[in-house]
Amino acid sequence: MMLKFAATLQLATLLGAGAAAASAAQQFYVDPLHGSDTNSGKSPSSAFATIPHAALAAAATKAAATVHLAAAVYRQPVSLGPPHSGRAGAVITFRGPSGGGAVLSGGLAVPNSSFKASGGSGGGGVFVADLAKLGVNLSDLGSLAPSALGGCAGDKVELVESGVVLDLARWPNKNASKHSPAGYPGFNNWANIRQVWGSGGGSPQAFSLSRSNTSCAHPPYCCPGRPNALCPTFGPVPSAKQLQAWAKEEDLWLHGYWSNDWGDSYVTPSKISADRIDIDQATPPCYPVLNHARVMVVNALSELDSPGEYYISKAGKLSLIPSSKTGALAPDGSYALTMRGSSECVLCLDSASYITFENIGAGFSRGTPVGCKDCESVSFVNVSVSATGGVGIAVSGSNNLVENCTIRGSGCRGMTVSGGDAKTLKPANNMVVGNLIEDFARIHRTYNPGISWSGVGSVFSQNTVRRGPHAAILGSGLNTLFEHNTIENMAYEVDDAGAFYTGRSWVERGNVLQHNTFRSIRTRVPVFLGAPSVQAIYLDDQMSGYIRIPAVNSLK
Repeated sequence: MMLKFAATLQLATLLGAGAAAASAAQQFYVDPLHGSDTNSGKSPSSAFATIPHAALAAAATKAAATVHLAAAVYRQPVSLGPPHSGRAGAVITFRGPSGGGAVLSGGLAVPNSSFKASGGSGGGGVFVADLAKLGVNLSDLGSLAPSALGGCAGDKVELVESGVVLDLARWPNKNASKHSPAGYPGFNNWANIRQVWGSGGGSPQAFSLSRSNTSCAHPPYCCPGRPNALCPTFGPVPSAKQLQAWAKEEDLWLHGYWSNDWGDSYVTPSKISADRIDIDQATPPCYPVLNHARVMVVNALSELDSPGEYYISKAGKLSLIPSSKTGALAPDGSYALTMRGSSECVLCLDSASYITFENIGAGFSRGTPVGCKDCESVSFVNVSVSATGGVGIAVSGSNNLVENCTIRGSGCRGMTVSGGDAKTLKPANNMVVGNLIEDFARIHRTYNPGISWSGVGSVFSQNTVRRGPHAAILGSGLNTLFEHNTIENMAYEVDDAGAFYTGRSWVERGNVLQHNTFRSIRTRVPVFLGAPSVQAIYLDDQMSGYIRIPAVNSLK
């Protein structure tokens, strides 16, 4: 069809133009360890020290340029705008080594020498580091935060081991029950609310995890949405000793699916007693609390008892149980903190144009490490993003390309893409091709998809989106093409959701969903507030404007 042909032609034009420009490009070099911005930047031995300085030098030539990035960690934030931009036929390409090693990082290394062996509630194997001695500003450790449905609030510093964000100390522990199949990282285990006080909606609410008034005397009402079936087996009950310890915690949070099994949020307790937890009205849940709702305790030092868990106190004491089976620390150089704040850049482009980044890594950020706002003809090719508390890559504007990138372990959405004008139907012509997005929505679990999209006339093709608790692709717009994508192992923690999810509009049109593969889309973690029903393709709430042929969207 014409939309598919236009997409293929656009991608070929982008790639062909880049290859032609590269052959005659000016050459510059950046080395953050051995370079200087007073150098000429024209050879590895006279390299610049910073990327923005190299961008200005390349832009001044008004010709195509390649900026070679040395294999090193680039710790200074990179912000680029119109003065750093190329022009049509004169793209500025920032290229890391083909084997990797050029990493833009917002992290702070935690050397093994900073850890001291200590005891702990888990009976040993705890290592403690004093972050103040590493120069950490203790007022900048951040916090979890309540959030609206699909939000991404909070800026808490996280601990990373070998590129993987570890788990805040919690109860119940992750992957500790039969409901957590092997091969699905991120499966959570939950306790269940057994009694509720208060109606919510602005009124105070409290609940109990141990005292029950739900004996199931009337089976049709045991679990809402299941008129002829009992609830799944409830989760664990905390001991009196645990409740006493929670009451003394300095910054304990409760993460729950409070009213629906498709919407989660965080709250803080105002009081914890022997059989009752009162919710602080300053942090209300996104919906009022119901019986049977799933909940977990997070950020609790008293629950530091499982490999791969950590806790950071307000005084800057980092407590860690290493993830190794032996209980030993990972090799030196494996640990880092995500110190770059949620509103700060690792790599941020604003109104930039005709710039390409290739073969780089980015991450160790509490926010969005790679952002491109109102950009024109900017490309990200073979970019690897990990260890971020927010969105992996965010792109808005037109004629931009995200190709062969890997986004792993985002705290919220994997990627956001927007552009075009709905009133005039002017297309954005953004291309998102051949990317791998996995293990996202670590912190805020629902309505934070692997790909979030909006606008007009973009193409999403040959991407793999996998291992997410809710939706893989979610958004709304017009004249947008989704084809040859693979979506697998999705919606495992929710009900009433879809791997490809959109809804609530009668004005959308021209969206095409074809030749995609959906595999293993099912609820795997027990849900209690509705039936475990999820769909591969979910056009919710009277959605319009989609052309799809079921025979060519493969369901497995």
